[in-house]
Amino acid sequence: MAPRPEYTGVFAPTSVAGALAGVTTAEPHIRRLRLGLGGNVDPAASDRPDPSTSVAIAWQTDVGVTATWVQYGASPEPSSWQAEDRAYGLSYLVPPGKNNVVASEQQLHEVHLCGLTPSTTYYYRVGGGPPGQEVWSEVRAFATTPDPGDDDSEVTLAVTGDSRGQHNNAWQILNERLFKRGNINAQLFSGDIVDLAIFQEQYESWLDRGAFDTAGQPSLFGQVLTLIAMGNHELYNPQFFATVVQPQQPSFTGGRYDELFFSTNIGPVHVVVLDDQRVGQPGADKEYAPLLNAWLRSDLGAVDRKTQPWVVAVHHRGEWTSSNHGDDSDVLVVRDALVPVWDEFKVDLVLNGHDHNYERSKPLHLEGGQPVTGSGTTYVVCAGSGADGYGNGTGPVTAFSARYDQGDRIGVYGLLTASHSRLSFDAHFLTADGTDPKADSFVLTR
Repeated sequence: MAPRPEYTGVFAPTSVAGALAGVTTAEPHIRRLRLGLGGNVDPAASDRPDPSTSVAIAWQTDVGVTATWVQYGASPEPSSWQAEDRAYGLSYLVPPGKNNVVASEQQLHEVHLCGLTPSTTYYYRVGGGPPGQEVWSEVRAFATTPDPGDDDSEVTLAVTGDSRGQHNNAWQILNERLFKRGNINAQLFSGDIVDLAIFQEQYESWLDRGAFDTAGQPSLFGQVLTLIAMGNHELYNPQFFATVVQPQQPSFTGGRYDELFFSTNIGPVHVVVLDDQRVGQPGADKEYAPLLNAWLRSDLGAVDRKTQPWVVAVHHRGEWTSSNHGDDSDVLVVRDALVPVWDEFKVDLVLNGHDHNYERSKPLHLEGGQPVTGSGTTYVVCAGSGADGYGNGTGPVTAFSARYDQGDRIGVYGLLTASHSRLSFDAHFLTADGTDPKADSFVLTR
């Protein structure tokens, strides 16, 4: 792991003694814990992201606190943890974003735990400091995902996106709902965390509402892995990169596009997460789209469909949406760039946001540049985690569509459950009363 070049004040110890010299205070104000992944995106690299044996943990403190340790163990009681079950990482300052109330530097901390056991619950706390002066967070827990080579594994992934605006407090309610449901191996978020990329307060609110429920109790963030595609509202702002904890590309791109595209195996599912902003609206950057295309082909070509029979891609713009953005020029550019790749490598499911509603396509592939339904990839827009709702449309490839801003509905989310022989997807309307009626469902089989 390495901080981005715009970050300053980097504290990156190279030894235990150096890490123990990290500064803390009596009240470091440890906050905004979240889980992510480390690793290299190069398909040929040995240190690929693997949530069955590793996790990245990030948090924020008051400025000036550099102590960056994680302690962990098999029980919720720290006194039972083994002395060697701890790790240190790095700390750095993120420049302030614009905020309509207050803007300030952020002191961030990041630690990667490796060598973990698949399908295991770990308890942990973060903080540290010189011996005798340690200050720690409350204990949280997370579970590693199943061994990707386990033929009997089954996983459940939450599918969310477009929380910007946080209307009706949907983002906090949704994360509370998912966490209390339990048995969520990871959350896949298809982009648009915030309304305005430069507003620091909006990122902090997103993290806070994901970390604590409406009663002030610990919620999903910091306890369930969340993988995030960048949306068109984040726009490569430092605050976005300070929010996510995702794999980097040192050997593949020289770090130019860190945390923007990566893949990992979650049980029987190969998950690809990518930024499509510079595909649809490249501006002066003419290198990203060809590099992404080459990486996708290399990555998808290396998937072992015997151990990962399902391939799922996550990005922001919906290739076949029939709602507000369906005919936007940037959406059509993304469609032209990505659909041939999904066809070539037989990607099963593509998850999108951008249009604030729910829409599922018929399975489809291209013939002569035109969509042919009946077989191929299924495309799902599932984007209602706090953004204002759009109307739903319908088109030649639409199987089902629905809006979520009517009656007692305040959002929409999906639950993807996959074994080696079956992938099911249930879409639910989010409601304030917790009933969350099913909006749609479909099943893919092998």
